[in-house]
Amino acid sequence: MVHRNPETFAYMFKRTPNTQTYSSILEYAQKNPRWLNSSHPLLILSPRKQSEIKPVILFGKKLGLQIKIKSGGHDYEGIAFRYKTPFVMLDLINPDDIKIDLKEETLWVQAGATLGQLYYAIAKKRKVHGFAGAVCFSIGTRGIISGGGIVTMMRKYGLAADNVIDTRVMDVSGKILDRKKRKEDLFWAIRGGGGASFSVILAWKLKHVRVPEKVTSFTVTRG
Repeated sequence: MVHRNPETFAYMFKRTPNTQTYSSILEYAQKNPRWLNSSHPLLILSPRKQSEIKPVILFGKKLGLQIKIKSGGHDYEGIAFRYKTPFVMLDLINPDDIKIDLKEETLWVQAGATLGQLYYAIAKKRKVHGFAGAVCFSIGTRGIISGGGIVTMMRKYGLAADNVIDTRVMDVSGKILDRKKRKEDLFWAIRGGGGASFSVILAWKLKHVRVPEKVTSFTVTRG
């Protein structure tokens, strides 16, 4: 349950580190055991929908807490669950809707969807469409794209971030902005500068890439 009043919000979740749910979410994110004994968030907040993210931002501002963001995938570098001062993890695993427009050859994907979910959703619609993403299916779309996205098809289609048409983000005041409502330099920055550095990325609008219905792959080994 998400409460609009930040004080009530803090009270309801202040014991979260002692719960089983807290541990399971944290362990899922920590694929690299190097960070198991590092600093951990005071709270892990997992909104069920985008409208519940604003109270988390206001809560962090009111109490002066850093907000670290994790989407639906893993975090080998530990960026989402380590910080030098007390912090809160905003876990965006729940908003993972994917809406595909075959006529326009575009799609909207929410931040919590993984690459595996994205690939599967596209494949169900049409076999000759794809997205220039990586091979690790468990990584979150928000993380891979906001980091630029070195991908298997980049020689032909560029980085994952090069295939972004628009985004929906939430700024520090809780306003939801798209590309038309914000400055172009922010659109440039979040496609490579990191998804937690400038705003909370809610969703990406991506363009499909054309792929053959049958693809041949091979591995070259050298002795």
